[in-house]
Amino acid sequence: MSHIPRELKVSIPEDRTAQYPADRRDNSRLLVIDRTHDSVIDAGSFRNIVEYIAGDLIVVNDTFVIPARVEGRKPGGGKVEVLFLTVDKTHTYSTSGKVCDKESTPPYSPPAIAGGECKYFPFAIAGGECDKESTPPYSPPAIAGGECKVDSPAIAGGECVEVEALVSPGRRLRPGLVISLPRNAQFILGEKDDIGRWRGLWSCASNKKTFSSWLEDAGMPPLPPYIHRKVEPMDRKRYQTTYARIPGSLAAPTAGFHFTTELLADMKTAGCDIATLTLDVGLGTFLPIRNENLSEHKMQHERYNIPPETAQTVNSAMNSNRNITVVGTTVVRTLEDAATEGLPLKSGERTADLFIYPPYSFKVVDRLLTNFHRPDSTLIQLVAAMIGWDLVNQAYRTALDNGFRFYSYGDAMLII
Repeated sequence: MSHIPRELKVSIPEDRTAQYPADRRDNSRLLVIDRTHDSVIDAGSFRNIVEYIAGDLIVVNDTFVIPARVEGRKPGGGKVEVLFLTVDKTHTYSTSGKVCDKESTPPYSPPAIAGGECKYFPFAIAGGECDKESTPPYSPPAIAGGECKVDSPAIAGGECVEVEALVSPGRRLRPGLVISLPRNAQFILGEKDDIGRWRGLWSCASNKKTFSSWLEDAGMPPLPPYIHRKVEPMDRKRYQTTYARIPGSLAAPTAGFHFTTELLADMKTAGCDIATLTLDVGLGTFLPIRNENLSEHKMQHERYNIPPETAQTVNSAMNSNRNITVVGTTVVRTLEDAATEGLPLKSGERTADLFIYPPYSFKVVDRLLTNFHRPDSTLIQLVAAMIGWDLVNQAYRTALDNGFRFYSYGDAMLII
């Protein structure tokens, strides 16, 4: 059972969850939380944010959400949903559903396939066995003769790669089960780990399709579970920031949804500099807190990268006492995790599992733009660490009383 913090004194009705984005990105609404005066201000349209952050350094997360969600069918015809966790960072994705980069390198080496044989899959395949002698998963010697015959027209002449995925519903799934996927592809289940991830083989009959180019065509954005509707074509563009660039995320840094290219230009005119970093948002962002003792909650590791120019710009802002306004909790986690190695901030690629909750002393971040978060999430704890529970309650009450919309496709709040 998820843990709702006892400090939160407001209840958010289900019908306040935004099921669709605003008709235009910057037509969403903005609530401003002023810590200096302990006040909450309905600032009207999100476009008004410029007057509050003029001259600030703005740091955004330029990760790109991959269309990782695919509908499939089990052999008996039962429907399943497959969420692929494998990411090819060399592929350039489009928000229109068309393949942008058909020559991108596949994430795994296709030589595993030779004449319809899969040489690296020591599990029961399509009802048969590969003669494994209790050898650990994915150990080639477990395969009799070094080969595992795969009777599948989808593999013959096509690509076959090892991938990871979540499959739901998870009932009656077993190693060797073949899930039929759109566009002549299939996913053969291998081994499941202790948190429910399946490793297995994806294959496609078309020898022109890499895994990533197939996913580009067949996949859908992985909308969060509290959006209770089918994915629509517009989600391909709107469940993405306008500055998304580096593929890798399974959930969006939603605070950035509100920016248009025109608004970003207005911010620069008002003296803002915009720096980018990348944190690949994982499924952990949707995992609720289940422990009364917050120190027992374990965050999943997320990869991030801080470019040298961003580290230099952030360090310069800190040295000159310039406000650093970050867009989204993912940027907070990135900068604060990097700061645990000491200041000045260092560039480079690392992984973060930092859980920020009260009390916490922020080392880099001055101001935060974020959306409204679910009560049982780690994200509302981060907000409380920045402004305290009294202001959290005041902000959420004001938002509820004034018709603000909540969560991923909802409205925004700016903490100054």
